[in-house]
Amino acid sequence: SELLQIKLSTELSFKTLSVAMLIVDIEGNIQFWNKQFTQMFGLPDFLIQKGKKDSVLGYVVQQLQNPKDFLAKVMHLYRTPELDSYDILELIDQRIIERFSVPLRINGQINARIWLFRDITAQKLFEKHSKEVEFKFKSLSENSNDFIMRIDEKFRYLYVNSAGLKFFDVSDKQIIG
Repeated sequence: SELLQIKLSTELSFKTLSVAMLIVDIEGNIQFWNKQFTQMFGLPDFLIQKGKKDSVLGYVVQQLQNPKDFLAKVMHLYRTPELDSYDILELIDQRIIERFSVPLRINGQINARIWLFRDITAQKLFEKHSKEVEFKFKSLSENSNDFIMRIDEKFRYLYVNSAGLKFFDVSDKQIIG
């Protein structure tokens, strides 16, 4: 069947990627999952091998900080299968998972839904840390009487503190860039 061919080519494509994947047909039967999916959510083999989305969904929901929102979104997608979806899932263990879902069409008809998951915890922590560092840098530099600047590789000013702007007698719009 075409669904089996898609499943096999998908399996080969996603076997070595760090993306967790689940494919569920329109009857709610799990057609494919990869090792990354079971590892991401700590799913026992017996549970996923039952092949029913509801069993897996029930297990995953227990790990979420906002299970009601998650379930509402999932149910909405199954009621309106033509929609694509993107979400950020926050887990109780503080991991942050990016979720993307699209319908799988064969000959123009929706036959299944593909769910992709990616752990973006490290990326989000880095972004948060970067914002904190930037805030501290600006707080310290704005309270300094010394000229403090940040330049790029072409020696363009990216940031000049108040003391520097006063020294040059310019606004930040005149000197930045």
